[in-house]
Amino acid sequence: MGGRGNCGILVRVSAAPMDESLESAEYAYLTTIGHLTGRTHRIEIWFVAHDGSVWVNAGARESSHWVQNLMADRRLELQIGSRRWSAVATIH
Repeated sequence: MGGRGNCGILVRVSAAPMDESLESAEYAYLTTIGHLTGRTHRIEIWFVAHDGSVWVNAGARESSHWVQNLMADRRLELQIGSRRWSAVATIH
């Protein structure tokens, strides 16, 4: 990895504030659109909720397919517990 660090993905969810029930959830689910296939791609991932945003981390950086998908189209669906939102990712 040679000092490259990790690729953090910030997902902003402005339409629905985080509450305690969401912050206590263990996983989030991200659904992206495949950059090659156009098919949906869903992953389960750990997250941190902070100030109305959800942070997730891609340990494999740009080699993760879901990161490649977001680099091509930053729109996604975010699910935490039984709640779902359309969101836009900002890659940091």
